[in-house]
Amino acid sequence: MRRLRKGDEVVVIAGRARGSRGSIDKIVADELGNVEHVVIEGVNLGTKHAKPDPSRQKPGGIEKISRPIHASNVALVNPKGKNGRIRIEIADGVKKRVFVHGGQEVGES
Repeated sequence: MRRLRKGDEVVVIAGRARGSRGSIDKIVADELGNVEHVVIEGVNLGTKHAKPDPSRQKPGGIEKISRPIHASNVALVNPKGKNGRIRIEIADGVKKRVFVHGGQEVGES
């Protein structure tokens, strides 16, 4: 079970985008399937120079795209308390993601 999932609300805790919040748009994993980088919509924007593609009616130009951030530089947002780490708990044979501070289940309001 992954600690971070697509759609989770996160805050950037390190780097030039520190303090930015957003939801995870894409997860980039290594060969073993471990979360290595995450792409957060609207955060860590970079530019991409695109050539025009007449077959798709796509004009060329400079586009703004979200770049990956290392997973260790983001923390899950806890609406009821301190943002941060989560742990995996097994109750009745079901795995759950639970915040270390507070003990609330992730996704629970």
